[in-house]
Amino acid sequence: MPIVPLGARVVLDIGCGVGQTLMALSPAISRGALLVGMDVDQAAVGYGRGLPSRIRFIVGGGERILLKDSSVDFAIL
Repeated sequence: MPIVPLGARVVLDIGCGVGQTLMALSPAISRGALLVGMDVDQAAVGYGRGLPSRIRFIVGGGERILLKDSSVDFAIL
């Protein structure tokens, strides 16, 4: 399991599937932090969006991340 630095405000998981890694890390990450899961599999992202969590999901691949430059504090690849 990755160790997210204290104070990380935006955590991105590229290739998140249904978000299981971010869900497992969620209790240890600041409540005010934004958790973003990104995957090319639309079905996995759709399933993840239906689960009760604080993760925001986007469909896409790591070669084109649709977030502002320098907006992510920690990325999981």
